[in-house]
Amino acid sequence: MLTLPITPMSPIRTQEMKQGQDWIYQIKWDGVRIITHIKDGKVRLYSKNGLPKETVYPEMADVFANVKGEFICDGEMIVFNDQTQKPDFSAILQREKSKKISNASPSVTYVLFDLLMMEGKDITKLPFSQRHEHLQASFPHKTSQCFITDVFTDGEALWQWVETHGWEGVICKKSGSPYIEGKRHTAWYKKKRVITLSVHLTAVEVRGGVIKSLQMEYDGQPIGHVSIGLNGSMREAIKQHIGEVVTGKVLLQPPISAVVQGLEFTPNGSLRHPQITSWGGYK
Repeated sequence: MLTLPITPMSPIRTQEMKQGQDWIYQIKWDGVRIITHIKDGKVRLYSKNGLPKETVYPEMADVFANVKGEFICDGEMIVFNDQTQKPDFSAILQREKSKKISNASPSVTYVLFDLLMMEGKDITKLPFSQRHEHLQASFPHKTSQCFITDVFTDGEALWQWVETHGWEGVICKKSGSPYIEGKRHTAWYKKKRVITLSVHLTAVEVRGGVIKSLQMEYDGQPIGHVSIGLNGSMREAIKQHIGEVVTGKVLLQPPISAVVQGLEFTPNGSLRHPQITSWGGYK
Protein backbone atom coordinates (compact mmCIF):
# COMPACT_ATOMS: atom_id res chain seq x y z
CA MET A 1 0.00 0.00 0.00
CA LEU A 2 1.31 3.44 -0.91
CA THR A 3 2.03 5.81 1.94
CA LEU A 4 2.17 9.52 1.23
CA PRO A 5 4.20 11.53 0.63
CA ILE A 6 6.40 9.46 -1.69
CA THR A 7 9.60 10.12 -3.60
CA PRO A 8 8.65 10.39 -7.29
CA MET A 9 10.27 8.12 -9.87
CA SER A 10 12.91 10.31 -11.50
CA PRO A 11 14.38 10.04 -15.01
CA ILE A 12 18.14 9.64 -15.39
CA ARG A 13 20.05 12.07 -17.62
CA THR A 14 21.24 10.62 -20.94
CA GLN A 15 22.78 11.96 -24.14
CA GLU A 16 21.37 9.20 -26.33
CA MET A 17 17.76 8.50 -27.24
CA LYS A 18 16.81 5.03 -26.03
CA GLN A 19 15.73 2.80 -28.91
CA GLY A 20 13.69 -0.40 -29.18
CA GLN A 21 10.13 -1.68 -29.30
CA ASP A 22 9.83 -1.62 -25.52
CA TRP A 23 10.49 2.15 -25.30
CA ILE A 24 7.93 4.95 -25.50
CA TYR A 25 8.52 8.72 -25.45
CA GLN A 26 6.93 11.79 -23.90
CA ILE A 27 7.65 15.51 -23.92
CA LYS A 28 9.63 16.71 -20.92
CA TRP A 29 7.46 19.42 -19.40
CA ASP A 30 9.36 22.36 -17.93
CA GLY A 31 7.70 22.88 -14.59
CA VAL A 32 7.42 21.67 -10.98
CA ARG A 33 6.86 18.01 -10.09
CA ILE A 34 3.65 17.44 -8.11
CA ILE A 35 2.14 14.26 -6.68
CA THR A 36 -1.63 14.51 -6.20
CA HIS A 37 -3.79 12.44 -3.84
CA ILE A 38 -7.51 12.61 -4.62
CA LYS A 39 -10.12 10.99 -2.40
CA ASP A 40 -13.78 11.62 -3.20
CA GLY A 41 -13.06 15.17 -4.39
CA LYS A 42 -10.68 16.12 -1.59
CA VAL A 43 -7.20 16.95 -2.89
CA ARG A 44 -3.76 16.83 -1.30
CA LEU A 45 -0.71 18.03 -3.26
CA TYR A 46 2.93 17.17 -2.55
CA SER A 47 6.22 18.43 -3.96
CA LYS A 48 8.94 15.98 -5.00
CA ASN A 49 10.39 16.50 -1.51
CA GLY A 50 7.08 15.66 0.17
CA LEU A 51 6.08 19.22 1.09
CA PRO A 52 2.36 20.14 1.03
CA LYS A 53 1.39 22.39 -1.90
CA GLU A 54 -2.37 22.92 -1.58
CA THR A 55 -1.93 26.61 -0.70
CA VAL A 56 0.33 27.16 -3.73
CA TYR A 57 -2.12 25.63 -6.21
CA PRO A 58 -5.55 26.06 -4.58
CA GLU A 59 -7.39 25.85 -7.93
CA MET A 60 -6.62 22.13 -8.09
CA ALA A 61 -9.29 21.64 -5.43
CA ASP A 62 -11.90 22.70 -8.02
CA VAL A 63 -10.26 20.73 -10.84
CA PHE A 64 -10.73 17.42 -9.00
CA ALA A 65 -13.76 18.30 -6.88
CA ASN A 66 -16.10 15.91 -8.73
CA VAL A 67 -13.75 12.92 -8.82
CA LYS A 68 -15.19 9.92 -6.97
CA GLY A 69 -12.92 7.24 -5.50
CA GLU A 70 -9.28 7.39 -4.48
CA PHE A 71 -6.40 8.12 -6.87
CA ILE A 72 -2.75 9.12 -6.71
CA CYS A 73 -1.43 10.91 -9.79
CA ASP A 74 2.05 11.99 -10.83
CA GLY A 75 2.60 15.03 -13.03
CA GLU A 76 4.13 18.42 -13.66
CA MET A 77 2.66 21.80 -12.77
CA ILE A 78 3.41 24.31 -15.52
CA VAL A 79 2.60 27.83 -16.67
CA PHE A 80 2.11 28.39 -20.39
CA ASN A 81 3.62 31.56 -21.85
CA ASP A 82 0.88 33.26 -23.89
CA GLN A 83 3.34 34.50 -26.51
CA THR A 84 5.56 31.45 -27.02
CA GLN A 85 2.89 28.85 -26.18
CA LYS A 86 5.58 26.95 -24.28
CA PRO A 87 6.01 26.24 -20.56
CA ASP A 88 7.57 29.20 -18.76
CA PHE A 89 9.79 27.95 -15.94
CA SER A 90 10.42 31.40 -14.48
CA ALA A 91 6.64 31.91 -14.22
CA ILE A 92 6.05 28.65 -12.35
CA LEU A 93 8.89 29.59 -9.98
CA GLN A 94 7.16 32.93 -9.42
CA ARG A 95 4.02 31.01 -8.48
CA GLU A 96 6.02 28.74 -6.14
CA LYS A 97 7.48 31.75 -4.34
CA SER A 98 4.19 33.66 -4.06
CA LYS A 99 3.07 34.15 -0.48
CA LYS A 100 -0.48 34.99 -1.53
CA ILE A 101 -2.32 33.63 -4.57
CA SER A 102 -4.60 36.12 -6.35
CA ASN A 103 -6.29 36.61 -9.72
CA ALA A 104 -3.05 38.25 -10.88
CA SER A 105 -1.03 35.08 -10.19
CA PRO A 106 0.06 33.08 -13.26
CA SER A 107 -2.52 30.48 -14.28
CA VAL A 108 -1.24 26.93 -13.93
CA THR A 109 -1.86 23.69 -15.82
CA TYR A 110 -1.36 20.26 -14.29
CA VAL A 111 0.09 17.84 -16.86
CA LEU A 112 -0.53 14.23 -15.80
CA PHE A 113 1.81 11.43 -16.88
CA ASP A 114 1.35 8.56 -14.43
CA LEU A 115 -1.17 6.92 -12.12
CA LEU A 116 0.01 5.22 -8.92
CA MET A 117 -3.30 4.42 -7.24
CA MET A 118 -6.68 3.72 -8.82
CA GLU A 119 -9.91 3.18 -6.88
CA GLY A 120 -7.84 2.89 -3.72
CA LYS A 121 -5.57 0.15 -5.11
CA ASP A 122 -1.79 0.45 -5.46
CA ILE A 123 -0.98 -0.07 -9.17
CA THR A 124 2.72 0.89 -9.12
CA LYS A 125 3.75 -2.69 -9.96
CA LEU A 126 1.76 -2.67 -13.20
CA PRO A 127 3.64 -1.93 -16.46
CA PHE A 128 3.75 1.73 -17.41
CA SER A 129 1.66 1.08 -20.53
CA GLN A 130 -1.21 -0.28 -18.37
CA ARG A 131 -0.90 2.53 -15.82
CA HIS A 132 -1.13 5.04 -18.66
CA GLU A 133 -4.26 3.36 -20.02
CA HIS A 134 -5.84 3.52 -16.55
CA LEU A 135 -4.83 7.19 -16.30
CA GLN A 136 -6.58 7.98 -19.58
CA ALA A 137 -9.70 6.08 -18.50
CA SER A 138 -9.79 7.76 -15.07
CA PHE A 139 -9.24 11.34 -16.32
CA PRO A 140 -10.60 11.40 -19.90
CA HIS A 141 -11.44 15.10 -20.13
CA LYS A 142 -8.80 17.57 -21.29
CA THR A 143 -9.07 21.13 -19.96
CA SER A 144 -6.87 24.20 -19.82
CA GLN A 145 -6.11 23.36 -16.19
CA CYS A 146 -5.40 19.63 -16.47
CA PHE A 147 -4.61 17.12 -19.21
CA ILE A 148 -2.65 13.91 -19.84
CA THR A 149 0.57 14.18 -21.81
CA ASP A 150 0.75 12.17 -25.04
CA VAL A 151 2.76 9.00 -25.62
CA PHE A 152 4.85 8.66 -28.80
CA THR A 153 6.53 5.64 -30.36
CA ASP A 154 9.03 7.51 -32.60
CA GLY A 155 11.59 9.03 -30.25
CA GLU A 156 13.78 10.59 -32.95
CA ALA A 157 10.83 12.37 -34.55
CA LEU A 158 9.77 13.75 -31.16
CA TRP A 159 13.34 14.88 -30.44
CA GLN A 160 13.50 16.69 -33.80
CA TRP A 161 10.22 18.45 -32.96
CA VAL A 162 11.57 19.47 -29.54
CA GLU A 163 14.76 20.89 -31.05
CA THR A 164 12.90 22.69 -33.82
CA HIS A 165 10.40 24.32 -31.48
CA GLY A 166 12.78 24.96 -28.57
CA TRP A 167 11.15 22.77 -25.91
CA GLU A 168 13.14 21.34 -23.01
CA GLY A 169 13.57 17.67 -23.89
CA VAL A 170 12.22 14.14 -24.19
CA ILE A 171 11.51 11.47 -21.57
CA CYS A 172 12.19 7.84 -22.59
CA LYS A 173 10.26 5.16 -20.67
CA LYS A 174 10.19 1.38 -20.84
CA SER A 175 6.58 0.48 -21.56
CA GLY A 176 6.74 -2.55 -19.27
CA SER A 177 8.37 -0.84 -16.29
CA PRO A 178 6.82 -0.62 -12.81
CA TYR A 179 6.88 2.63 -10.86
CA ILE A 180 10.05 2.72 -8.74
CA GLU A 181 10.67 5.61 -6.37
CA GLY A 182 13.81 7.71 -6.94
CA LYS A 183 16.49 6.84 -9.50
CA ARG A 184 17.33 3.24 -8.60
CA HIS A 185 16.09 1.90 -11.92
CA THR A 186 16.96 1.58 -15.62
CA ALA A 187 13.52 2.44 -16.98
CA TRP A 188 13.14 6.24 -17.25
CA TYR A 189 15.65 8.54 -18.97
CA LYS A 190 15.65 12.18 -20.01
CA LYS A 191 17.42 13.78 -22.95
CA LYS A 192 17.51 17.56 -22.58
CA ARG A 193 18.15 20.15 -25.23
CA VAL A 194 21.17 22.32 -24.42
CA ILE A 195 22.60 25.63 -25.62
CA THR A 196 26.40 25.81 -25.96
CA LEU A 197 28.00 29.26 -25.78
CA SER A 198 31.51 30.73 -25.79
CA VAL A 199 31.42 33.33 -23.03
CA HIS A 200 33.65 35.60 -20.97
CA LEU A 201 33.79 35.20 -17.20
CA THR A 202 34.04 38.81 -16.06
CA ALA A 203 33.69 38.78 -12.28
CA VAL A 204 33.78 36.48 -9.29
CA GLU A 205 31.50 36.37 -6.25
CA VAL A 206 33.28 35.51 -2.99
CA ARG A 207 31.57 34.66 0.32
CA GLY A 208 33.44 33.73 3.45
CA GLY A 209 36.69 33.49 1.51
CA VAL A 210 35.19 30.91 -0.88
CA ILE A 211 34.62 31.54 -4.59
CA LYS A 212 30.93 30.81 -5.10
CA SER A 213 30.14 31.80 -8.68
CA LEU A 214 31.36 33.56 -11.79
CA GLN A 215 29.59 36.28 -13.76
CA MET A 216 29.12 35.51 -17.48
CA GLU A 217 28.95 37.79 -20.52
CA TYR A 218 27.93 36.78 -24.03
CA ASP A 219 28.32 39.20 -26.94
CA GLY A 220 29.05 41.91 -24.39
CA GLN A 221 25.84 41.34 -22.42
CA PRO A 222 25.57 39.85 -18.91
CA ILE A 223 23.75 36.49 -18.91
CA GLY A 224 23.86 35.59 -15.22
CA HIS A 225 26.18 33.62 -12.93
CA VAL A 226 27.54 30.09 -13.12
CA SER A 227 28.77 27.80 -10.35
CA ILE A 228 28.24 24.28 -11.73
CA GLY A 229 31.50 23.03 -13.23
CA LEU A 230 33.55 25.41 -11.07
CA ASN A 231 35.98 22.88 -9.56
CA GLY A 232 38.75 23.10 -7.00
CA SER A 233 41.60 23.69 -9.45
CA MET A 234 39.68 26.50 -11.15
CA ARG A 235 38.92 28.13 -7.80
CA GLU A 236 42.59 27.92 -6.82
CA ALA A 237 43.77 29.48 -10.11
CA ILE A 238 41.32 32.36 -9.78
CA LYS A 239 42.19 32.87 -6.10
CA GLN A 240 45.87 33.18 -6.95
CA HIS A 241 45.02 35.75 -9.61
CA ILE A 242 42.71 37.98 -7.52
CA GLY A 243 44.48 37.55 -4.19
CA GLU A 244 42.85 37.08 -0.79
CA VAL A 245 39.23 38.24 -0.73
CA VAL A 246 36.85 37.50 2.13
CA THR A 247 33.51 38.64 0.73
CA GLY A 248 32.40 40.63 -2.28
CA LYS A 249 32.47 40.92 -6.05
CA VAL A 250 35.81 41.12 -7.83
CA LEU A 251 36.22 42.01 -11.51
CA LEU A 252 38.43 39.64 -13.46
CA GLN A 253 41.13 41.42 -15.45
CA PRO A 254 41.46 40.13 -18.05
CA PRO A 255 38.20 38.17 -18.33
CA ILE A 256 38.45 34.39 -18.67
CA SER A 257 37.20 32.72 -21.85
CA ALA A 258 35.01 29.67 -21.26
CA VAL A 259 32.47 27.37 -22.86
CA VAL A 260 29.19 26.92 -20.99
CA GLN A 261 26.02 24.95 -21.59
CA GLY A 262 22.52 25.82 -20.47
CA LEU A 263 18.87 25.09 -21.22
CA GLU A 264 17.53 28.40 -22.47
CA PHE A 265 17.46 32.14 -21.87
CA THR A 266 15.01 33.40 -19.26
CA PRO A 267 12.88 36.51 -19.97
CA ASN A 268 15.43 38.67 -18.13
CA GLY A 269 18.25 37.42 -20.37
CA SER A 270 19.94 34.97 -18.00
CA LEU A 271 21.10 31.53 -19.13
CA ARG A 272 19.12 28.91 -17.24
CA HIS A 273 21.00 26.05 -15.51
CA PRO A 274 24.46 27.06 -16.84
CA GLN A 275 27.41 24.72 -16.51
CA ILE A 276 31.07 25.32 -17.36
CA THR A 277 32.34 22.62 -19.73
CA SER A 278 35.79 24.13 -20.41
CA TRP A 279 37.74 27.33 -19.74
CA GLY A 280 40.88 29.13 -20.85
CA GLY A 281 42.19 29.80 -17.35
CA TYR A 282 45.14 32.00 -16.45
CA LYS A 283 48.63 31.39 -17.83
